[in-house]
Amino acid sequence: MKKAFTLLEMTFVIVILGIIAGISSEVIAKTYEAYINQRALYRSSIKTELAITQITNRLAYAIPGSVVARDTSDDSLSDISSIDSNNTFDTLQWIGYDRDSFIARSGPGDLATNRRPGWTGFCDLTASGRVAGPTSNIGISTPGSNLNLANTIIGNLSTGGTACSLASAAVYFPVDALNIHNNADAYTVAGNPGIFNTNDDGTDDENLSIAAPNTNISIKEQYKLAWTSYAIVATDEDGNGGTDLVLRYNFQPWRGAAGGFYNDAATTAGQKVLIRDISVFRFTGTENVVRLKICKPERISADESISVCKEKAVIR
Repeated sequence: MKKAFTLLEMTFVIVILGIIAGISSEVIAKTYEAYINQRALYRSSIKTELAITQITNRLAYAIPGSVVARDTSDDSLSDISSIDSNNTFDTLQWIGYDRDSFIARSGPGDLATNRRPGWTGFCDLTASGRVAGPTSNIGISTPGSNLNLANTIIGNLSTGGTACSLASAAVYFPVDALNIHNNADAYTVAGNPGIFNTNDDGTDDENLSIAAPNTNISIKEQYKLAWTSYAIVATDEDGNGGTDLVLRYNFQPWRGAAGGFYNDAATTAGQKVLIRDISVFRFTGTENVVRLKICKPERISADESISVCKEKAVIR
């Protein structure tokens, strides 16, 4: 017959099991804590990366000289190259050229007639000039373009805000400096010699009519077509006391919008929230480089959080 455990043996077993249980509990607690931290880092990193990528993808196609910082307290503009990384501006604004129509191609077929982009960016100066009818219009000959395709693409993409077409776009010719930051009206046609309203519906694929009321104007062999301006606004969009980054788009300051900005009271600009509850939004740059920094905290407990920062530069 087997003997039962003695009291000493039972005590020894209980002590050993207690030690093992204590070690196991500590390992489990540390593993769970590491998991919580890693999950928070991952979530914050993914959200920040997606937001900054959305911004830089659009900034890559900004019209040179159009990237400005806006002070919403007085609607003043500052050139991106004139501010440092410690600035407190809450809005970054620029005009982006229509890349979608530029890289698009019409249906298959003969290269000369079908495989053409929406616009080529080339102006034939010899074939361009004042057109019959309104003396304020100039006909721009742009060989190889398919302006009807550009009109269709612009209409399809302008789903947020006011519906757009080629007739609400603008043509930008290269000038020494757009000087958009020098005055509140410089985003509009009246305040800048390099910006012209289009006056065309794309009926003639290779001839674009622009409104040019001044008798002394200068057109160049190269141009860019734009149908929307963009703004990244740091604001409390959901009213919870945090700071959200909102993308504003589909507004046309060259059409006379007050001060060249989106105006919620007067116009319906498209709006998308890129990221919520950020802690840092900073930007600076030079003439051809824009640097962005976004920091996003992620809560891991009632009184603790982990923050991830992402920084990118756009070379144009």
